[in-house]
Amino acid sequence: MSTAPLPPEALAIRVGVNDPSAALESFDALGADARRRIVDMLPGGWAFDGKRVLDFGCGPGKVLRHFLDEAGRAQFEGCDIHPPSVEWVERHLNPPVRAFVNEEAPPLARPDGSYDLIWAMSVFTHLAERSLDWLLELHRVLDGGGLLIATTLGRAMWESREDAPWDEDGIGMAVVGHGEPWDAGGPVTYISRWWLDDHWGRLFEVVDVREGEAPGEHTLVLLRKRSVDIGRGELEAARDEREVGALRTQIELLRRDVDRLREGAGERQGVIRRLLGRRR
Repeated sequence: MSTAPLPPEALAIRVGVNDPSAALESFDALGADARRRIVDMLPGGWAFDGKRVLDFGCGPGKVLRHFLDEAGRAQFEGCDIHPPSVEWVERHLNPPVRAFVNEEAPPLARPDGSYDLIWAMSVFTHLAERSLDWLLELHRVLDGGGLLIATTLGRAMWESREDAPWDEDGIGMAVVGHGEPWDAGGPVTYISRWWLDDHWGRLFEVVDVREGEAPGEHTLVLLRKRSVDIGRGELEAARDEREVGALRTQIELLRRDVDRLREGAGERQGVIRRLLGRRR
């Protein structure tokens, strides 16, 4: 565990904790586990000394606060769309860590090739329409041969949340809860291995993939930047015949989302009618 400062409980809960009744202890433990997984994922012989590192989606420093020793001999930055979280990092972890606010859509306010290592823990797990845009942007700000470590959601999370069985060939990239606000957790995005290899693999060499095993556990992916120059259309283009089945799955998930919204709207209308009836 880290002896670095801990944020207010509200900021800790916003980025997800296992036990809201012990939010700061859970925040600390999850950050320590993320540090362990990141370090374990790095290639043999890779060292932080002199490197430029970005925590993409840093929140109030859940992971960064466990890298303060390394940040003393390297350049560590974090970025996030939530200004209060970034302000807290800047006030309490700087030095040696810096942080800046980014918008919900690219670009980042950094030049090409700014980083040797980027990690995105529990970020692409919630990105929907802008997922590939951000993948392109992280490719841009990585230096040649730079590394990206990211978590995704696969079988372990699907089986802990969804009623239907996991269908590797029929999932592709599937989003549940389109439009959910970030303060409510945002959308949930699943990615199957073949889809990751096909689409993410156009920008990055897929070096290692460690599938989640425990219920709800995230998949961890290690990627190395390829020297390619492609746009969103080329990155998104369907090449695999399984894309058709994946599209059907997404349509069914969207229908389910709509049904749930209608059900919730009907319940709210019923409450309003009952309240209006009492006032007459």
